[in-house]
Amino acid sequence: MGLEYVADPEGGAVHFTVWDSGIGISREDQQKLFQPFTQLDAGLDREFSGTGLGLALVSRMTELHGGSVSVESPGVGEGTRFTATFPR
Repeated sequence: MGLEYVADPEGGAVHFTVWDSGIGISREDQQKLFQPFTQLDAGLDREFSGTGLGLALVSRMTELHGGSVSVESPGVGEGTRFTATFPR
């Protein structure tokens, strides 16, 4: 698990990336992550909490500040990286 902060003066942006080596997220579930009121597979939800409304709120708050959020995960069991990008 970690946190990285990178200022991109040429692109006029600041990137905050958090990552873990946890359960990972399948490609099809990555498309659902930032949609409000959508939860991932109930099987994952029972074993691991945190697949609810939180990321939709993070995404919306980031957009309100002129930014965006992205997700990268090679697949289930391989960890996940989230990057929030804000204009400088």
